[in-house]
Amino acid sequence: MKLCWWLPLLLCALCWSQGFNAYQQTTFTSVTTGSPLIENTVIGFHQLSWTVSGTVATCTVALDSSPDGSAWTAGGVITGQTCTSNGNSSVTAGTANYVRVNMTAISGAGATVVVTYKGWVTSPSGGGGGTTNNASQFSLPYYSAVGSSNILGGVAGPTTPNGVPFFWVTTPAAGVATAPTPQMAGVSINTQTGTSYTIASTDRASEITQSNGSASAYTLPQAGTAGFTSNFVFALTNIGAGLLTLTPTVSTVNGGASQIVPQNWHAFGYSAPAGNGAYRMPVLPTIQAFPSCADSGGNHLNFTSATGAFSCGTSSSSTGSVPFITGTVFCTIGTWSGTVFGPITGSGGSNCGDAGAARASAIPGSYTAKNMYVSVFNGSDAATNICGSCTLVVTLVLNGSDQALTCTVGNSSSSCNDTTHTVAVTAGQVLLWRIVASGVFAGSEQDLSISAQLQ
Repeated sequence: MKLCWWLPLLLCALCWSQGFNAYQQTTFTSVTTGSPLIENTVIGFHQLSWTVSGTVATCTVALDSSPDGSAWTAGGVITGQTCTSNGNSSVTAGTANYVRVNMTAISGAGATVVVTYKGWVTSPSGGGGGTTNNASQFSLPYYSAVGSSNILGGVAGPTTPNGVPFFWVTTPAAGVATAPTPQMAGVSINTQTGTSYTIASTDRASEITQSNGSASAYTLPQAGTAGFTSNFVFALTNIGAGLLTLTPTVSTVNGGASQIVPQNWHAFGYSAPAGNGAYRMPVLPTIQAFPSCADSGGNHLNFTSATGAFSCGTSSSSTGSVPFITGTVFCTIGTWSGTVFGPITGSGGSNCGDAGAARASAIPGSYTAKNMYVSVFNGSDAATNICGSCTLVVTLVLNGSDQALTCTVGNSSSSCNDTTHTVAVTAGQVLLWRIVASGVFAGSEQDLSISAQLQ
């Protein structure tokens, strides 16, 4: 027995020299099993081959598997193979702690079948017998075809421009992958000139430019659907004169049913991280969206939210305006009576006088004068009533003519107002206040405060 320790080593060496890692040959003349082989899951590929002699009427052979060499699974590695004539099974992948050859059926006059088992750690086919082509340094390896004749080649890496990083891109087509290509980082442009467009999945991380003189309607598919998953993102710029309106097919954009993108405005859209089918889209004007609007002649910048249009002029926007208050004019009236004139803006007792032309102010823009208020104060700046027989009539004068915007302080009162009448004022016209006092204003001096609104 001491002389037999070298037999397994010799068998292993012989197996390796023949290109396989496990080997057994058994002659069968009846239904029986061969001796178990210990593999401990090392052998991953198996094959049976057989040679027949005599008359073999029936023959079935399999390769059983076992975890412990006691309990066996019939055909656990290679299922039953017909072996009535010389042949072999295909190479079958699988692992087991123990394997054995099992002759499950054999009959015929003098039937003898010699079964050979071979096992390999790795596939004896070498991965299909493909070809590896030469490639340049740092090429990206890839398979250019499918099937048993795979060719492993390389896609050459970029060589210029120096210092610019590249990334590999593969774009699926017709349900299959395509060869990778090196690309520099950047944004692709999708130029649209019609009046309608449905944003496509291929617009991901791209900019869409819209150029048309008429209004355009864009459709945005629901976020989270095929091609619009994983925070779909895109940019949209309207370089045409027509207003662009973007409408999602489902859910909202910026919380609303649609979003406008005016001329020379830029939008950045992406699906909400919550994945509820909503989009977010900051929309910002470019410098080309703003008109040149110098601060002269009463110019100011108007904005219309319905169209996103900016304009420069002296008229207010159709969506609202900023009121211009004339300010409070204080005139010291003392104990006088008669007619004096006050400027449209200013303060101090010297602002009222007899010379109307000297008090007139040219208006830089076009406005509507309205909401006139007059109050009388004493020398201590407290409201005070005028005498019962006194009146103060204050009237807006436009280009030397009295206007409907007027009110009267009288009957022992201290104030009056006119919030009913309005006066249209255009740029360049002059305004002032006419103050007509009647009666004797006895006592300490009294101050008159006049204000109105230009809008």
